[in-house]
Amino acid sequence: MFSPFSIAGCSLKLLRTGERGIVTFCKSQDKTIFKKLISKGVTPGSSITLEQKFP
Repeated sequence: MFSPFSIAGCSLKLLRTGERGIVTFCKSQDKTIFKKLISKGVTPGSSITLEQKFP
């Protein structure tokens, strides 16, 4: 049997489709992208589930 585990400090790139994570920080040089993330509720402390990954 597998026991649950967690990875601290990983990148969004490491999530696979269907996996969940908690946003700890948002870092973007582009303020437009940063504002879009905030408007979609992607803020530190929020829980997210990766629904789709594009290449």
